[in-house]
Amino acid sequence: MVEQKVLEMLNELMGEIKKTRADLSSEITQTRTDLSSEISQTRADLSGEITQTRADLSSEILQTRVDLSGEINTIKSDVGRNRILLEEVQKQIKTVAEGVTSLREQTVQQFETLTHYVNEKTSLLEKVIRNDVDEAKHIKGILGEHEVSIRHLKSKSL
Repeated sequence: MVEQKVLEMLNELMGEIKKTRADLSSEITQTRTDLSSEISQTRADLSGEITQTRADLSSEILQTRVDLSGEINTIKSDVGRNRILLEEVQKQIKTVAEGVTSLREQTVQQFETLTHYVNEKTSLLEKVIRNDVDEAKHIKGILGEHEVSIRHLKSKSL
């Protein structure tokens, strides 16, 4: 009888194990289905988000290109204007350099002319002064002679 009870208990346990297995199998299947559904939903959500992000990035990149294109055109325009201004400044510098060179040549020419004129006048003045000095010496000599003559006459008359 004890054996019978043990067999019954074993049969009950076997039944419960089979039931537990079936329940676990059912739960595992349900969990797999739920997880598969969640994974599919997550994939769909992520796919939508990725598509939206791509669209947003594409739009931003396009706008950035448009903005950069406008800035590049502005820079090209500024560079063109600066090139024209630089050419004008170079022409003006060239004109000023030619003017300075011409003025320098004129100044050198006038300086040489003035130097020649001053040298002529200085030479003439030197001749006049030497002549005047010679005449002064001659007059002094004559005055010296007259002085001697006057003294001599004074000494006779006294």
